[in-house]
Amino acid sequence: MPEITIILPTYNEAGNISPLIDGLLDSMLDWDMEILVMDDNSPDGTSAIVEKISKDCDKVRLITRHNNRGLIPAIRDGIQAANGNIIVWMDADQSMQPNVVPILVAKIKDGADLAFGSRYVEGGVGKGAGDSPWNLFQFLGNIRKSQDSFSAVLISILGNAVMRFVLDKRFFDYTSGFYAVRKPVLEHIGLEGHYLDYCITFLHKVNIHGYRISEVPMTVLVRKEGESKTSSGFFDLFPIIFHCYKAVRRLKKYEKLQQKSVTS
Repeated sequence: MPEITIILPTYNEAGNISPLIDGLLDSMLDWDMEILVMDDNSPDGTSAIVEKISKDCDKVRLITRHNNRGLIPAIRDGIQAANGNIIVWMDADQSMQPNVVPILVAKIKDGADLAFGSRYVEGGVGKGAGDSPWNLFQFLGNIRKSQDSFSAVLISILGNAVMRFVLDKRFFDYTSGFYAVRKPVLEHIGLEGHYLDYCITFLHKVNIHGYRISEVPMTVLVRKEGESKTSSGFFDLFPIIFHCYKAVRRLKKYEKLQQKSVTS
């Protein structure tokens, strides 16, 4: 059985999945691992590409999902199907770099229960920033050339600043989406929520329950191929913002309940 399972939830990532898998295989050459692609029956042929790769590489597995499609259900199903005791998941659009995975896994091996990539901790670089994180013109140009959303990037920056203030200032990237976790932690905490609010809920609940957390700098690139799954306009993003707001309110109540149970 492999020690590590890397879950890649996909939908219409035919242009990205093969180079991403190649990058992961190269980066994790010295690790006992498997790559588990959870494809939501993509009409662009993503499953067919992965199936062909899996025939030549026994480290790659494919599960094509036909029901209850979506990011969080795909990750949950991947966790259930994983053979590894260390579970990693990341975006499949080549925005998250494979060479960060061994760093996250090493943090777990060194004692962390959860390690996550961070755009906003010192040394991290957010999507669109390129070689110069503080070059506004380069940032705008990179976002314009890609299929990514300027509004989503801006809201991420502002939203994470708010999360630090409201929840715990020790952490900088509450909506990372790039995680390495011990499987028992996932069995205890689980994943709940929608798109970004699941990230906020997961990180803070892991924190509330006293697990060891490591935040690792990462550089996030603009997507290489295909279209972004995130809506582009502010008003299109409003439901996501609202879910995040509700998640924070629930977490503050949950935190108080946990504190009462400890003191009683």
